Amino acid sequence: MVKSFTIIFAFFAIGNAAVPAFAEKPAVLHVSSYHPEYLWTASNQRGLETHLDPRIKLITHYLNTKRRGPAEYPGITEQAWQAYLTVKPDLVVLGDDNALKLLGSKVAAESLPVVFYGINANPRIYFPDRRIPENVTGVLERPLFLNLLAAIKHIVPDTTSVLVLLDSSTTSEGLSEIVFGGRQALFLRGLTVITRTLANFVDWREAVLTAGAEYQAILIGSFFTVRNDDNVVIEPIELLNWTSANSVVPVFGTLDFTVGDRGAVGALVVDGELHGSRAARKVNSILFEDGFGQIELDDEGSYIFNKLQMQRFGLTLPKSIASEAKYQ
Repeated sequence: MVKSFTIIFAFFAIGNAAVPAFAEKPAVLHVSSYHPEYLWTASNQRGLETHLDPRIKLITHYLNTKRRGPAEYPGITEQAWQAYLTVKPDLVVLGDDNALKLLGSKVAAESLPVVFYGINANPRIYFPDRRIPENVTGVLERPLFLNLLAAIKHIVPDTTSVLVLLDSSTTSEGLSEIVFGGRQALFLRGLTVITRTLANFVDWREAVLTAGAEYQAILIGSFFTVRNDDNVVIEPIELLNWTSANSVVPVFGTLDFTVGDRGAVGALVVDGELHGSRAARKVNSILFEDGFGQIELDDEGSYIFNKLQMQRFGLTLPKSIASEAKYQ
């Protein structure tokens, strides 16, 4: 396992909220930021469903914010709130940043227990006065950008510069602030890292096609809200495959499904199913055991590589990475 060396902000410990008692099977409303076909979301869902106590009734509502833009967020929020009023849950799980951003403070004000997961930003920013309520806890997600960037320097010969591509989304905003301190340029152990946030395919295409003149590798951080000329979100796998096929430098990712014959060379990933299971254990603890605990940090990852893409670019893994790498 690889552990992140990202700088982490201090969060309040939570330990005094009361543990509820139930006359019947408790209901948990799970509000996911994205859509069920999104592979990260699907893996989180498996983790929740597999590890939740069988006495719990789980109801999932999807916000679909990878496909729907900010102009639709008021309607999305209202739909989710109507789901909350209909379900009348005993606990709410909020998955990823948009769910916490749109619903966190409103649900927390109801005095119900709230568990979040998949949060890339500092969760304080989603609450009034940047104070996390006592009835809120969860699991932070920290994609292992800095560790992967350091590894790329040893995987791709003579690497001095890497281009990081981000879409225009709440996820990317959180990553940019937490991982890169809001800076577009970062200097890491002799490596120059430049981040570009791109909303449309015209800019994305230009960045990929010209990358070889300045950079030795591309790291795709988030690529789920890039839009075409008709302002329609491009299917992420289609965009990933195009990027891989048209890049003259190796492409890396941060999610397991980005690695493949037509995708990224490799990735250092947080396991989505394991991440969901950590949220599930928090729910179980709150509803049936010893109540709230501290906010947790999920910063362990595994290397995944694709042999065909490695052959394409003539890459060989250092022994320290090869010894723990998986291939797909």
